[in-house]
Amino acid sequence: MKLARCSFLLSLLVFSNAYGITCSELVTLVKERNLDIKSGSVSVEASRFSLFADKRSFFPKVSFNAQVQEFYPYQTIFSKSWNQNYSYGFNASFDLLNFQKSAKVKIDKELLKVSKNELSTTVLSSVYDAVGLLLQLKAKEMIVGVKEEAVKDSKEILKATEERYKSGFVLITDVLKAQADLQKTVSELEDAKLDYEQTFNDLNELVDYSLKENDKPEVSLKEKFPLKSLKYYLEFAFKNRPEIKKAENELKATKAELRLQRASLSPSLSVSASWSKLDTSFPPEDNNYSIALTFSYPFFDSGVTKYRVLSEEKKVCLKELGLKKVKNSVKKQVINAYVSVKSKEEVLKSAFSFLTYSKKAYKRTLKEYELGVTDIVDLLQTHSAYMNAEENYINALLAYNLAVLQLLKATGEMPGGMW
Repeated sequence: MKLARCSFLLSLLVFSNAYGITCSELVTLVKERNLDIKSGSVSVEASRFSLFADKRSFFPKVSFNAQVQEFYPYQTIFSKSWNQNYSYGFNASFDLLNFQKSAKVKIDKELLKVSKNELSTTVLSSVYDAVGLLLQLKAKEMIVGVKEEAVKDSKEILKATEERYKSGFVLITDVLKAQADLQKTVSELEDAKLDYEQTFNDLNELVDYSLKENDKPEVSLKEKFPLKSLKYYLEFAFKNRPEIKKAENELKATKAELRLQRASLSPSLSVSASWSKLDTSFPPEDNNYSIALTFSYPFFDSGVTKYRVLSEEKKVCLKELGLKKVKNSVKKQVINAYVSVKSKEEVLKSAFSFLTYSKKAYKRTLKEYELGVTDIVDLLQTHSAYMNAEENYINALLAYNLAVLQLLKATGEMPGGMW
């Protein structure tokens, strides 16, 4: 079956200044303009800066100190008096060995990966929402074409009825029924146009209203997609779904938290050096130097570290179970999407067969009415059935394409030029 055979493809909305929205262009636009993606990017930057801060904590810290002190009494041989102390200098210190800081850096590295995977999940979800709306927009454009065709057919029926009435072959009631049918199809056309505009507005919101009013969907709803094996899609999903990667990084971050708690009773080594001038007159002239090497090894904290470690070990178990749960969820999504594609394909075939039959039935009944063989009721019923068959076919075609889109989403593949 070919879409070109269907008459509704010849009736599309046309605007002189319209711009075609392709699938690839929409994907790019979503990545650039979607507000959820922008928020996710800011969150990634925040995690990156937190990692930089922890790495910098190993670098030397330098401080400048200055002090003026007024004190009493200053004891001399004969009396007491007020006096002053003046001092200023520099101090530098840094850690040579600190397991807790090292563990904190490792945690931040994994949390940065978690943020990146969250962003990837947001990008994937936003892109698929947008592409899904684009496909719906195309289907609604086609339905508008069907409604326009229905209006055209209703006018032809009314014209034929009026001619038969003038010739005395039918009663005025046939003309009234044809007029009522025309009004109904015009009303349905307006509803279809409204539905189209609302879907376009939903799509425009996802790209921060960067689309123009008359932009049109430049995609085609396909009747057939090459389908690979279920095993292929499952393997692809486990490798590419950002939710799985996120759960894996969360597990690694929790294990790093466990190492951090164990490091509470680990040794640390730091060095510090200072230089200052100190005197009772200004500017001070006496030089003072100091350097210190500090080794610390806590070995007993009344069991605090022990129970914190046990708590973190349980959290690791929870994250392992969470990872397994995410993988099972992804597996279910892929299987359901795969089965849905096959089912929707069969529904589409049935819808096309019924459309072909309904079109032939309407054309035959129209000729019979013009010849006076059948009445207006049969003609209007077959025409309505034909229009419903066209709309049902479009809906089945959309459902099939959305099922394929859902399968791609379940595997984590980014849609591009498939439509």
